[in-house]
Amino acid sequence: MKEYRKEVKAMEKDRPKLYALILQYLSDESLEEVKRSDDWDTIKQETDPAMLWDVIESTHKINTISKVESVTKMAATTTYQQMKQGA
Repeated sequence: MKEYRKEVKAMEKDRPKLYALILQYLSDESLEEVKRSDDWDTIKQETDPAMLWDVIESTHKINTISKVESVTKMAATTTYQQMKQGA
């Protein structure tokens, strides 16, 4: 039990570092999209990397109906090929 508590404390101590690391690798556009989330104020205040990752995952998910990996990859490839950079 003592080792478990020690591990949990270490993870709690490292949460802000992981939060900052995730934010560091987000593009400006992605960060703006994440900031539009209803939970952003809570995430920012608590520096919770798990909540941040959930929001990133939900805002950046490609919508496909299929659960077949090859179909999902093909849909993602098609979506990415159709993307165009704005001015």
